[in-house]
Amino acid sequence: MGVSKRAFLIRLGQVAGTGALYTVMQGLGHIHTAHAGTRTPVLPKNQQGDKTVVILGGGIAGLSAAYELSQAGYDCRVLEASDVTGGRSRTLRRGNSIAETGAEVQSCTFDEGLYFNAGPARIPSAHQAVLDYCRAFDLKLEVFINDNRSALFQDDRVNDGYPVQSRQVHHNSAGLISELLAKAINKNALDDELGDLDRQRLIAFLVEFGELRRGLTYEGGGRSGYEILPGAFWQRGQLREPLELKDLLNSDFWRWKMHFEEEFFEQATMFQPVGGMDAIVNALAQRLTGRIEKQAEVTEFHNTEDGVQVTYKTGSRELKTVKADFCICTLPLKVLAGLKTNLSSDHADAIRSVAYMPTVKVAYQASRRFWEEDDAIYGGISYINHPITQLWYPCSDFHSGKGVLVGAYAYYGDARRLAALKPEARHRFVQSASAKIHPQIANETGQSISVAWHKMPFARGGWAQWREDQREKEYKVLSKPDRNIYFAGEHMSWLPGWQEGAVLSAHAVASSIHERVQSDK
Repeated sequence: MGVSKRAFLIRLGQVAGTGALYTVMQGLGHIHTAHAGTRTPVLPKNQQGDKTVVILGGGIAGLSAAYELSQAGYDCRVLEASDVTGGRSRTLRRGNSIAETGAEVQSCTFDEGLYFNAGPARIPSAHQAVLDYCRAFDLKLEVFINDNRSALFQDDRVNDGYPVQSRQVHHNSAGLISELLAKAINKNALDDELGDLDRQRLIAFLVEFGELRRGLTYEGGGRSGYEILPGAFWQRGQLREPLELKDLLNSDFWRWKMHFEEEFFEQATMFQPVGGMDAIVNALAQRLTGRIEKQAEVTEFHNTEDGVQVTYKTGSRELKTVKADFCICTLPLKVLAGLKTNLSSDHADAIRSVAYMPTVKVAYQASRRFWEEDDAIYGGISYINHPITQLWYPCSDFHSGKGVLVGAYAYYGDARRLAALKPEARHRFVQSASAKIHPQIANETGQSISVAWHKMPFARGGWAQWREDQREKEYKVLSKPDRNIYFAGEHMSWLPGWQEGAVLSAHAVASSIHERVQSDK
């Protein structure tokens, strides 16, 4: 009597164990195993060499689209306005230079081996498209530390302006709120809201959650740290006095800084490529040898009867024209809005309507890692109630001597205030403000470099800021091609500002073009 495949597999698992079952299922093709250096291609492998695609912009979206289409056999050409690929995924090292609009050229003079991720600096574990490229290209990753409870929070309204550790802010808040809630429950003040919940069990939960003591009071605890650390023999240690609830409420900590790392895409585990974020775009570019033209600044592009035509200026300011069957435009919309096109009025209006986030990052080389040596801070982010907003600590090469400290990462009006200063004045301003968190910074930091992304000529902003009403109208317009012109980039995703959004939009457009070619056959 025959045995079904399903019954056979069930019996095999019972007799031989899950290991044997897994091996047999692999052999039967029921389980696909991805090995390092392999990934599922976005498009099937077909010979489409008779179809040409010109891609505007050599950032991660443009490079991803070119890579996937060329892998499938399309003839792709990437036009990149600057002298480097990567777009906003830019890592600055010794010898690199940048020039904001209207500002002098800044040169990076960091020591060899040190670097600054001026754009994207972290990869959430949920961003599998980007991580797929890291796996396929054998790029080494290390953990990016987003949340460090030893990092510092500073607000002039708390602790006489002296910084407090992140653990104090988080655990004191949890303890003080738990105390209020537990006492209210104990006094039957919330009976209507609690209904048939087990009140004693809820109070027990709050005691554990908030580290409450007898009498349901919060008096601090080990979670929020020590004034004197426990040690040998009779050194029991001394707990910190808890912050007062009124101080926490008066501060700005709770508005977003406290729960920043709780946002889905900010949660551990996060990654960074070893040696700099540009490892990803560099790996893509290496696989597109001969397909990328740098210093090719697009001035106009148009739909034609049988495809597209793009005009661009070379580094020598010579005007050139290229024709193709399709165009994928990955330029930031602020840049695109200034070009000559024959796009539909709906597309043109949509492009002009989108605002971009002003952002500024400032980085310093430190002569020693004083944040590690003096404050035991290893990676993570400190926050300050000041236009510089954040300080980022390096997440690798611990105890290695020198390091690069991001002394400011600002958005909105704070970024505009920083960007209005000339680079040298900007760096002095940030250094002075950072001293509220690290007084050593003036004597311990030297070389510096900064980027105001909204002043970079081929970026014009950190990322797109879609309003909800725009998602219903303008976003839907740009999600569809204008005849032979398609749009991709972080702005064409629900992940603005993330490399994942740029990559996924590129994959979607590549698939759309391929489906169109197949349907036309």
